[in-house]
Amino acid sequence: MTTPPAPQAVQNLPAALSDALSRDFAGNSLRAWIVALATVVVIHAAFWIARRVLKSRLERIAASTSTRWDDVLVAVLADIRFWCIALLAIDVGSQSLVLPGSIAKAIRIAAVVAVSLQLLLSSRLVIEETIRHLLSRSKQPDGTPDPSIASATTIIRFIATLLIGSVLVLLALANLNVEITPLITGLGIGGIAIALAAQSVLGDLFASLSILFDKPFLVGHAITIADKTGIVEQIGIKSTRVRSLSGEIMVYRNTDLLSSRIHNFSTMKERRVLTVVGIICETPTDKVLRMVEIIKDAVRAQPNTRLDRCHFRSIGAYSLDIEYVYFVLSPDFAIHMDAQQAINLRILDEMRREGIELAYPTALEIQRQEPRPAPATR
Repeated sequence: MTTPPAPQAVQNLPAALSDALSRDFAGNSLRAWIVALATVVVIHAAFWIARRVLKSRLERIAASTSTRWDDVLVAVLADIRFWCIALLAIDVGSQSLVLPGSIAKAIRIAAVVAVSLQLLLSSRLVIEETIRHLLSRSKQPDGTPDPSIASATTIIRFIATLLIGSVLVLLALANLNVEITPLITGLGIGGIAIALAAQSVLGDLFASLSILFDKPFLVGHAITIADKTGIVEQIGIKSTRVRSLSGEIMVYRNTDLLSSRIHNFSTMKERRVLTVVGIICETPTDKVLRMVEIIKDAVRAQPNTRLDRCHFRSIGAYSLDIEYVYFVLSPDFAIHMDAQQAINLRILDEMRREGIELAYPTALEIQRQEPRPAPATR
């Protein structure tokens, strides 16, 4: 039994299909466009499937480990953007096409920029985890993070991002066949000019690094600059913000801070207090000695104080001056003021009981009667 011959249209189908695939569209055959499109689709599908499988396995591994770096890797995978893979796939797919130079160059630039931006965005996750790791490893005995590292997180984040961004820009230019050696040389010369023009900004940046490493003060410290006292709230790249005791924010340039005399009260373990009490000059000697004992007893009676010395120091213009020095065994200002108030009240009570009077400025007025002149004789 013989097979009937195929219809003429069916016999001509391969030739017609080949002819259609060979037809030119925008300078490329239909076959080339299909291959390019298939390449884009396959790259997309392969990447998202691979990412899903790899992410699922990494999540199971991360759940069974104590380290957080595998969690960061999972976050980096999840952070990859659709537009990055799309532009990268289009760049790869376009390699099978013959495109005008401007279009091919534009696609190449878009892909390189997309990959560079994606790497920069993903690097922020690594930077944040590095900062968190530094904070966790530099804890104080009470479990709180080291204030020096906590106050420097903004500076660390800025410098790390700047360095990574600079490296990615150079790599992107190198991938675009740009000769970067002359560029680096030109940037070096231009950098000198920029540094001269922006020396105040760079000075504040280096001052912030000096504050970071030298640690004259930290976030949360009570400091006095000139005649202003406040609590450090933020140490930035250009300036430091201090909350004054009256509530407003005082902003200081970092270079101005380093050139100023700073009093840091938060590093104190105890406070030294020097006080002078003046009693009237008519006070008998035994009362003066009694006054010295009154002061000593008043200081010793306080639970948070330690007496250093108490002496009849000098004979002033209108007072007998007794100087005493004691230490408040806490840097807390409220405890210092409570102790000082209690000491002053006890001294006043004992002085009234002993009949000792406080001195105050006095002036002695002397009136002298001039003799009358003798009457003139005739």
